[in-house]
Amino acid sequence: HSDAQIRSSIMAAIAWIGQSFHEPLLPHVSSIVQVLRDPDAEVRCKAAGVLALLATGSGWLELAEHRDCFLLSLRDPSHDVRCKSMAVIRFLAAKDKGLVTPSFEIIASIL
Repeated sequence: HSDAQIRSSIMAAIAWIGQSFHEPLLPHVSSIVQVLRDPDAEVRCKAAGVLALLATGSGWLELAEHRDCFLLSLRDPSHDVRCKSMAVIRFLAAKDKGLVTPSFEIIASIL
């Protein structure tokens, strides 16, 4: 297996855990956000999926701290990463519009 396949498998396992249990992943949000910078698009996509999953639950507060990372991910070459990052931003806006309102100009410039 290549390094990218191993990283992808790890992110898939984390996503599997996250489908049932958000709480154990919350202390690791910062580490998962760092994976959005991975050179492999599939790995970035799985990380963005995990973060979008966490945004649907109680993880939105931890994710709010990394808002700028999701905005940067809207420029990702991968369509899937962009879509999942936008999903996180939508979830954050639904919880607290003040988190996203200052970013409207940035979002508009990307779109």
